[in-house]
Amino acid sequence: MWLRDIYNNAPVDDVVHYSYVTTLTVWLIANDFDIFNDVLREFEDKEDYQVCHGIHLGMRFIEELMDQKFKEHSEVTEDMSETTYLFDNENKYKEVSKEIFIKVIVEIYEAQVGGYKKTN
Repeated sequence: MWLRDIYNNAPVDDVVHYSYVTTLTVWLIANDFDIFNDVLREFEDKEDYQVCHGIHLGMRFIEELMDQKFKEHSEVTEDMSETTYLFDNENKYKEVSKEIFIKVIVEIYEAQVGGYKKTN
């Protein structure tokens, strides 16, 4: 309930910021984009577009980061609707996935510290 109070009483930029950080945090727990699409529909139905914007920003950050890291460390094949990343071995995939998780965690910390510094 307290999150709803924060969102309802916060300026628009703060709602977007909180939604962005929440999206990154939730992705660390359940990294399934289908979940976010369902959540987006919920907030779109409520016409809460600031939350939707924050979710979109978080999803875009993660997608771009994954694409960049996977392209750096794997062979890429693309067809009209899909990109496939081929790794030499499972350990390389795990290593790259760990890099992505660390970058997302750092982004969360920096976003939180940045928000804290603005209010102080």
